[in-house]
Amino acid sequence: FVLDGYDPNVASTSLAAAQLIGQAHSNQITFDRIERRGLGSAVQPALDVRAQVWYNPDLVSAYFMVPALIGLILQLLTSMLTATAIVRERERGTIEQLIVTPIRSGELILGKITPYVLIAFFDTIEVLVVGTLWFKVPIRGSLGLLLGLSGLFLVSSLGIGLVISTIARTQQEAMMLTWFTLLPTVFLSGFLFPLAAMPPVLRAISYLIPVRYYLEIIRSVLLKGIGAASLGQEIAALAVFGVVTMTAAALRFRKRLVHAACSRSSLPASTGVGGSGRRRPYLLDERVRCHRRTVAGFRYRRERRSRRGFRAGRPGHRSPGGPGRSG
Repeated sequence: FVLDGYDPNVASTSLAAAQLIGQAHSNQITFDRIERRGLGSAVQPALDVRAQVWYNPDLVSAYFMVPALIGLILQLLTSMLTATAIVRERERGTIEQLIVTPIRSGELILGKITPYVLIAFFDTIEVLVVGTLWFKVPIRGSLGLLLGLSGLFLVSSLGIGLVISTIARTQQEAMMLTWFTLLPTVFLSGFLFPLAAMPPVLRAISYLIPVRYYLEIIRSVLLKGIGAASLGQEIAALAVFGVVTMTAAALRFRKRLVHAACSRSSLPASTGVGGSGRRRPYLLDERVRCHRRTVAGFRYRRERRSRRGFRAGRPGHRSPGGPGRSG
């Protein structure tokens, strides 16, 4: 027989199937010759191999690829949209307007990522519906567990996007950094190649990719129908990634807010008479003082909100505009 080796995956599968068929036919011819000589009863197969494939009896590749697409879509969508949204605010100059508002950095981050979380959950349900109705991918596990663990994975993905937004200065840089993080995800997460076939070095690097754990979770829940008790390591890994990325994003985002408040445009860059354009020698000191004032302002607003909430919670306390205020 002759095989077309253009696609190695298809060619290797066809070669193995052809060899098995040829070997079975050769054994049958040998057994017929022995039987014609009257020795058929003395020659019997020593083993009767009966293979049984679990979870995917027909070996349909869509059962393996469709769940993995959900992980890649969530990773790309949330990280890219979050990164470009924050950078867009900085390019338009509206990030300085957010500084003077009484909201905290965590509240600002939460308000920015909430729409993208809803979009990501909608896309997850959409891919599940298309994969089930069109590609006949079974859902043997709990759908609520799958959505809950998808939300846990979104925490790390959104954290990566926020970290990228604090590094990039333009939307083009944010998109390029997002694609830079996506390529290792595709090749080292088990999406295209099995993790067991990777070299030890690449397999060790794959432990630093959150999608690796999410693909194991979603494939196990959809195809095997297992619960959270059997996915303890993967859930713990996603939780650690989420805490680390969100903490790093919040710290860097707070630092960028302070930096934006004390940017070069907000400080005088020249001095002298007639616009000589000479740099002030104490410009660095002004920047340091501005940073200190901005941080102190953040702390003052936070303490003021805390005192206001404490006074509002005391018994008998009346607001300044309440009925107990005298004219």
